[in-house]
Amino acid sequence: MSEYTYKFPEKDIFRAMEVTEPLFKIQENQDWFKKLWVDFSSVRTNSHFEQMKKYLGMQKNQLEHIPVKYPKIIYSGHRGSGKSVELNRFAYEINNKDAFFTVFIDLESETNIEQLSAEDIYLVMISMIIRKLEEKKIDFDKNSLNDIANEWLSETEVVKDLKNNFNIDAGASVEAAWNFWNFFKVEGNIKSGFSRDNTTTKTIRRIIKNNPKPLIEKFNLALIDIRESIAKTNAGKDVIFFIDGLEKANRSVYEELFINDVQMITGLNVSIVSTVPIDTYYRIIEQGNRIYFKDFYLPMIRINENSKELFKSLIYNRIDKSLIDDDALEYLIKMSGGCPRILLKMVNRGLLETEIDKTTKEIAEKIVTKEGNERYRTLTRDHKKAIKEKNFDDADPVVLELLHSLTILEYNGLNPERKLNPVLKRFFDE
Repeated sequence: MSEYTYKFPEKDIFRAMEVTEPLFKIQENQDWFKKLWVDFSSVRTNSHFEQMKKYLGMQKNQLEHIPVKYPKIIYSGHRGSGKSVELNRFAYEINNKDAFFTVFIDLESETNIEQLSAEDIYLVMISMIIRKLEEKKIDFDKNSLNDIANEWLSETEVVKDLKNNFNIDAGASVEAAWNFWNFFKVEGNIKSGFSRDNTTTKTIRRIIKNNPKPLIEKFNLALIDIRESIAKTNAGKDVIFFIDGLEKANRSVYEELFINDVQMITGLNVSIVSTVPIDTYYRIIEQGNRIYFKDFYLPMIRINENSKELFKSLIYNRIDKSLIDDDALEYLIKMSGGCPRILLKMVNRGLLETEIDKTTKEIAEKIVTKEGNERYRTLTRDHKKAIKEKNFDDADPVVLELLHSLTILEYNGLNPERKLNPVLKRFFDE
């Protein structure tokens, strides 16, 4: 983003298009978050955050109990349902001296997400906790973390690669190890220096994949000392990691971590909350891996009179009312199916396509038609067959694909149900 200071709600149509982009992350700026966040808890079964606190050993926003086994939590829901925003808010809320020292990892920002491998998660977690500790000026014993780096630096080709491509000094063993971590802890260096095509990346992945146990043991040793250092400085009673954005990685990454080799996550002696895609959430349950994780789920929002006003706030907090007619916005809310991201996307398209700097009901109808046409063209014959037969309530691969793609929307509550995305309804009306 530029250094422009947004004037919410934005009257300038170009700035309005920026702030309604679905990828505009309000959680990146506390001022944005305070002005733009909408509390949907009154129209959602949102008690799961209070349950999550209890599972983590908290009462009244204080950590009162350290569980015998460090909790591993999966947090799921549709793409665009607001998982990242809500998880970021929750992590910020419990980040205090009486609760947790939280390490929030936005994988999309920190890594080349399309090139991410399951093994990379360790380097990312270690680099991020070092960054956070140093930001808070917390002194800690670096020996266990240096031991991890030294195993990787024992490979001659890695030493050469780091020196030639990243100017990391490969001198004395301890110094070289800490130079390694000092490089990767810097914002942007995981993304720029750790990719599919360099020798360092390939070697580290190979070593971890062949035998992750020594790394897990050393990381667990490091976490013991880190906890003590955090407690001494009154920065929290325990450590917790939040891993956001995994659903944007290749499927093989999150399936490796949560289905095929859960020890990569469960072997770590630290609490972890991680997002997973909705289809993977059901596969974890289906394959019996639920015993390793506690699962929480953020539902889509049912459209009714109460939620309609909250959706209006989602838009009117960002853009001035003069840029969109109220009846146009009400129509887009109805056709969003209760998905915040879909609503933002359609409002954004309306601002882009209007010739009079204002979205009217007529323009809104055109936007919905285009959105429906685009989504319909992505459906396979099997998808269409499942939709026509209304076989939504099973965990067959086709249905999970439809849930993942936002073709079918799932709503929580006392009567959970799955419905066809409203923008597609006209294609399947009898």
